[in-house]
Amino acid sequence: MASINDIANEFIREEIEEFLEEPDEIALAIDTFAQATPAMQDISAALIDGDHHTVDELTEAALENGTEALEIMDDGLIAGMGIVGIKFRENFIFVPEVLACARAMKAGMAH
Repeated sequence: MASINDIANEFIREEIEEFLEEPDEIALAIDTFAQATPAMQDISAALIDGDHHTVDELTEAALENGTEALEIMDDGLIAGMGIVGIKFRENFIFVPEVLACARAMKAGMAH
């Protein structure tokens, strides 16, 4: 079983520690992000932050470096939206923030 310290991206670690409360969700998030590359973690972090420009740039760079599109979608974009969904469900963020994250997801999917 992975540890939160296995996650390279500090922003992701902080998001898990601050916003996830259910033990099963915490374990799943840690396992998901611990197996993801640092580049995928960076895409997820930018998506959670709603930064569509950074998601676009990081996705393009990952593709140019030979990362498979499916890996970017699963380990970067969808993993990040999982955290967004939990934050929305628990009322930590609201519709405008979710829409910003969706825009970031769309930017990543444009490639």
